[in-house]
Amino acid sequence: MAMFEDEYYDIVRKAMVGAGLHAADLAACAGFSVPDVQILEAGAAAPNEAHLRAAAAVLGLSADKLADLALRPEPPRAVTVPPPFERLALERAANCYILGDPETRQGVIVDPGDEPDRIVAAVESAGVAPAFILVTHGHGDHDGALAEVLRRWPVPVVRAEPGREFAVGGMRGRVREVPGHTEDSVVFIFDARRVAFTGDALFARSLGGTRGGAAYRSLLDRVAAEILSLPPDTVLAPGHGPLTTAGDERRLNPFFP
Repeated sequence: MAMFEDEYYDIVRKAMVGAGLHAADLAACAGFSVPDVQILEAGAAAPNEAHLRAAAAVLGLSADKLADLALRPEPPRAVTVPPPFERLALERAANCYILGDPETRQGVIVDPGDEPDRIVAAVESAGVAPAFILVTHGHGDHDGALAEVLRRWPVPVVRAEPGREFAVGGMRGRVREVPGHTEDSVVFIFDARRVAFTGDALFARSLGGTRGGAAYRSLLDRVAAEILSLPPDTVLAPGHGPLTTAGDERRLNPFFP
């Protein structure tokens, strides 16, 4: 089983899209052949470290971090959020989360993308009373079960409302804009609980996909400003893949040299 949502070759492909480069462009700039670039894009063979480093220099990635991820990966640490907290890996491999206030048991459901019956059962098992449903962005694997979950708990839905702050029992959440993966992408931050729900803006060691160009640059800038600036022990709960921390992503994510 893969350690992360994205492998090194996914990162190379995403950075190429972001930079607007095709294989021939990257080969010409990095000084090796198109077939060698295609190997890096596909992960079809063990990567050549010199090629990885040359490609990283062209693509604005960290050569050290990309090479380490490809050849000497550091597994994700087992980070936790104090209960009530649940991560559900749903049908389309997207994460849904349940976060509650330990005192009042009021809480939130984040990104109900699939399997509404499973989400309802997990919320009830956790003993959490939902006060809000939070949606990081408008892709179906993150909000596809929203209508069904709302039938069980008709509570307010918080979507693309950057700057908004709201109370959930004794917890306070805040919404910050991180456009790039989609125009309406946001991150939900609960400072006192030391957790941020990043959606597809940021994965462990990677980013969500973008259309390239300005969207890619916006995503890099906003992730750095709104997510990687959080205290290093803040748990980042991404839309896909394992939990990570702000400190680990600053240290190990190839998109941030």
